[in-house]
Amino acid sequence: MSLRRRFILVLGLAVIALGAAALAVLQLRAQSATERAKAAFAQADTVVEALSGQLEANPSLELAASAPAEQARLRSFVASLLAPLVDASAGYCASDGTLLLTETVAPPISEPDPRLANGPHAHVFNRPHRLLPLDQHAVEEACRAQRAGHLEHGRFTAPKDVLFISVLGTARPVAAWALVRLPNRAREGTGAGWAVHVGLIGVLTLALVGLTAEALWLLRRGAAQLLQAQERLAQNLHTEVPRPRAEEFARLAEGLRTMAHRLIAAQERERLLERRLGQEQRLVSLGRVIAGVAHEVRNPLTGMKLLLDTMLRRRLDERSKGDIATCLQEIERLDQVVGSLLLVARKVAPTKALVDLGALADERLRAAESLARERRVRLVRQGSALCMANREQMIRVLDNLVRNAIEASPREAEVRIHLERSEQQVRLIVVDRGEGVPLQREGELFEPFFTLKPEGTGLGLFLSRSLVEAHGGSLAYHREPGETRFVVTLPMEGSDA
Repeated sequence: MSLRRRFILVLGLAVIALGAAALAVLQLRAQSATERAKAAFAQADTVVEALSGQLEANPSLELAASAPAEQARLRSFVASLLAPLVDASAGYCASDGTLLLTETVAPPISEPDPRLANGPHAHVFNRPHRLLPLDQHAVEEACRAQRAGHLEHGRFTAPKDVLFISVLGTARPVAAWALVRLPNRAREGTGAGWAVHVGLIGVLTLALVGLTAEALWLLRRGAAQLLQAQERLAQNLHTEVPRPRAEEFARLAEGLRTMAHRLIAAQERERLLERRLGQEQRLVSLGRVIAGVAHEVRNPLTGMKLLLDTMLRRRLDERSKGDIATCLQEIERLDQVVGSLLLVARKVAPTKALVDLGALADERLRAAESLARERRVRLVRQGSALCMANREQMIRVLDNLVRNAIEASPREAEVRIHLERSEQQVRLIVVDRGEGVPLQREGELFEPFFTLKPEGTGLGLFLSRSLVEAHGGSLAYHREPGETRFVVTLPMEGSDA
């Protein structure tokens, strides 16, 4: 069911409820009037019976005007009977309907005071006449009817009042009468009370309708907001999802927002995996090329080395022998590079032995002293550690990292090798004061052939990381304020032995 139909249904139910409340009020009002009428009749009968009993108990009681003391005492008695009532009269009447004695009790009524201006005290309160002419005529008629045997109880309706008259004859030619007026509702305030109740029910019903309309409006608006957010999220997951005022839709919006964030994270992971897969594919292709090139290069190097070894056994001058020895050293270095390339391409696990990294670091720092003196850079080693590693491969890693640190350092700076050891791993940290790699190019740092040097090959860090990973470790780059760090992490692997 649509929200509009729901609203029409709720509105119809509210109108029906308002009508039912009005009918209930009318029924209650009618019941109240009936009960008040019964009470008025009972009050009138009670007063008449008391007055009749008074005459029968005092046979000598005179009602003539010549006996004022008796009349005063009788009036006091009638007044005591009427005192508990709100608006009533009582007395005695002759057989011809003449009123012999009347006494009235009535609430004060408000009348405008012509001497005062409008304001809170612009009315005065006066007592009405003891018997209005209409009331007196009705009482006289009731008394005559009772003496004729035609009436015992009478009900007379006045223009604004309802009169309940009760007449009871006595042994004398005198009848006792009582008149009880059903008070005017406007004067007593009962009508105003019913109006307040009805108005309150109406206000509550209108408030219910208003709250329901507001709730439906919020639901409809929240649904529209979520639908728009869903359409925008289908195009861009970074779209901000609005928060509807309705609590249920707010939870749905929070769920959409969480789902969008998770989808964004999944897309990031997917892109990262794609990049890694592409990089792995490039590395695989590169490994095949490297393996082929290294194989083709190693054969000529082997032949050159054999020829130079043969020449070195001949009778040569010292200068020639020195040149041949230098060539053999370079051929040996090239052979080691080719071996590293083949190792990376084939991913063969290195042969490990216990290595003193402190002593190895001192050895490689001494080998780099000539380059450090040329650039006026100090070399420092801190800490010591033992680990299981391939010594030759660790030499290549250290040489690459130290050479890069020296070349990146400004003059009069310091290159530091710091060794740390824990129960699980060994860390070798090479620190320099260089500017580091530009932030936007840090992702390319360990890729093959990436270099910022005019004469660099871009294979040093690539080979170093591959060799470290072959040991089960990692090589990471960190840039901190004022310094650059390359951190080599190697597992212990039983080096405590």
